Amino acid sequence: MEINSHFLVLTVDGNAARTIREAQKEHYEATGDWSVYTLPVVVMLGPSEKARFDRKTWHEEVTFSSSSIKKTPYGYVLTPSSSLDFLPFSTPECGIFFSKEKPVITKPFTIRCRTFRLAMLHFRPDSSCRLLQ
Repeated sequence: MEINSHFLVLTVDGNAARTIREAQKEHYEATGDWSVYTLPVVVMLGPSEKARFDRKTWHEEVTFSSSSIKKTPYGYVLTPSSSLDFLPFSTPECGIFFSKEKPVITKPFTIRCRTFRLAMLHFRPDSSCRLLQ
């Protein structure tokens, strides 16, 4: 990630976030890969050239499953079962960030998200990030 960069994301339902955090905790305990805690549970959409975004909410049902994990430039992500064509822009590498290392999933899971809110991650020079909602 570039220093001082901005990244568009979608926040997910609270129940979905809890399920993913539980799976990430199991992955961390099995591997010691702390990257699972570097980002909030969000759908990564892509870098943004602008530091601003329009606050929007979508109510669409999208499923994410532990069987649909794929490697992207951002790390391993849970890809959506259907396209996010309700978004007004293209998202070819989108997904919920899971980890940097290959995930260890002990209990397969499927989650359904029904509410998505556009947000932005602002990455700072010290490698921390701030979620702007």
